[in-house]
Amino acid sequence: MLALLAWGLATRYFPLWIPGARKEGSYWPFGLASALLILASVLLHEIGHAVWAVREDIPVRYISLLMFGGVTRIGSKPQTARADFGIAVAGPLTSLGLAGFAAALGAVVEPGTVWHSVSRLLVATNLLLAISNLIPAFPLDGGRAMRALLWGLTGNQLGATRNALWLGLLCALASFGMGVVLATFGSLWLGLLLVISGLYLLNVSRTGLKQLRLQGLVAGVTVRDVALVPCLAVPSALSLDRAVAELAPRENPRCFLVTEGGNPQGLITSEAAESAVQHGRDYLAVSELMIPVGSASLAAADDDAWSILERMVGSETDALPVADQGRFLGMLTRENLWKHICDYAELVASN
Repeated sequence: MLALLAWGLATRYFPLWIPGARKEGSYWPFGLASALLILASVLLHEIGHAVWAVREDIPVRYISLLMFGGVTRIGSKPQTARADFGIAVAGPLTSLGLAGFAAALGAVVEPGTVWHSVSRLLVATNLLLAISNLIPAFPLDGGRAMRALLWGLTGNQLGATRNALWLGLLCALASFGMGVVLATFGSLWLGLLLVISGLYLLNVSRTGLKQLRLQGLVAGVTVRDVALVPCLAVPSALSLDRAVAELAPRENPRCFLVTEGGNPQGLITSEAAESAVQHGRDYLAVSELMIPVGSASLAAADDDAWSILERMVGSETDALPVADQGRFLGMLTRENLWKHICDYAELVASN
């Protein structure tokens, strides 16, 4: 994307706005620098979302820059409509602020110069980022903001999400229809862009509605209902290599529960054990390699299964320890949880 932007700016944009000012080859440094500024604008838009999420005590997993924008992956869902709305609009507001800054810069530099052309470009880029993301089509920022407003008005998050998804579906159909008309009677490229955008939003909206239906079918299912993976209890002073050599072959465990005096102290997943072996750290005591139970992300036996699935997906966790009133029950894997949800939903739907 960087190379494509730099090429377009160096061969089309700058020669158009500052013709004859430099030899054609001299446009390339400005094209590359401006392309980097455009990508920086997209990144700052996503950082706007991330900063507000952190402000609401929601962990941010990562930010990805894509071909036509970016994604800020947060580790958990907002718990209030206010937090949801703030995170949604933080990105467009950041882009509007950047557009204002670029416009102010353009007002103080001489027209016809490179800096004036760069400021015009950044104003247009950030306005486009803000306006396109404020379209009320879920999962764009505007759709998420609309969901938050409906959630705040009705107090029903599930219903607000459903209505936002239906609105996104209508926007997708409108974008697709407008794209077909433009591609046929007007601008082919703009029409194709609208068609692609419409197909993307259509797919996301349909997938979201299917997920909501599945969520409704499994309402009331708890973690207690899902098959848990038992862990092999090992004393804290035992080294990992001895635990693997002497105890694991008989039990073939998916994880180790580290105990001291019969009390759970921590956990070692099979993946963590394999990593320790590969890095030559398996000679250490299991107590030095474990994740302490107190700091591990625990799931309670009576937690809602769908909420835990969302939590595991958001935090990219494949397994969670499950406890019931302080008593360790076993490990919940995302694979087992998803299979149980699908099987239960199929059973309910068939009845």
